[in-house]
Amino acid sequence: MAKSFFILLIIYSYIINAYQVLARDDIYTEVHIIDGLPNNDIPIKFHCASKDDDLGYHYPKVGDDFHFHFPPDSYRSNPFLLPFLVGEDAVNDNGFQYEVHVIDALPNNIIPLKFHCFSGDDDLGFHYPKVGDDFHFKFRMNIVESTRFSCRFWWDNKEKVFDVFNRILIIKHCSGDFPTRFCYWKVQNDGFYVGPQLDQMEKMYDWL
Repeated sequence: MAKSFFILLIIYSYIINAYQVLARDDIYTEVHIIDGLPNNDIPIKFHCASKDDDLGYHYPKVGDDFHFHFPPDSYRSNPFLLPFLVGEDAVNDNGFQYEVHVIDALPNNIIPLKFHCFSGDDDLGFHYPKVGDDFHFKFRMNIVESTRFSCRFWWDNKEKVFDVFNRILIIKHCSGDFPTRFCYWKVQNDGFYVGPQLDQMEKMYDWL
């Protein structure tokens, strides 16, 4: 998929939510960015920067007001860029990497497990584990944190497909370790279990 992103170039005379204020006998431009999303279930992320200043990455909650100001002439030589990134190919540079584990916890190998894991861009192949085997893979999220991996499982004339990694799973079921966050899945005869580590698992799905 081709990379795509929107960049809002903040121009002094046309900026949304920018206005001139009087302070210390100087005129300056103040920019406000307010999170007006309906809830915090899917958080927004943004990064503000100019040629000389990097204002960092920000992860606001609903209602938060991030703002900054600068002299009125500085925009001509040093405009601020505000990327609202929506491309799904760019790699997130928040420092985290993610590791997903899929463990065969079936009672025996008489009826073998088979599964196939994939994303929109990557095919991780078909796998035929034995009891106790741990298939795992590591990656970084894309810049808009929409990375999603799914797996399809077959066992004993049963079949199930679901996401083993997405942004919601990170929040609810993966570890918060830095720099690597772990997501564990166990495949059992009664269904599928997920958790941040092997001794903290909860049942997520039944076999169909």
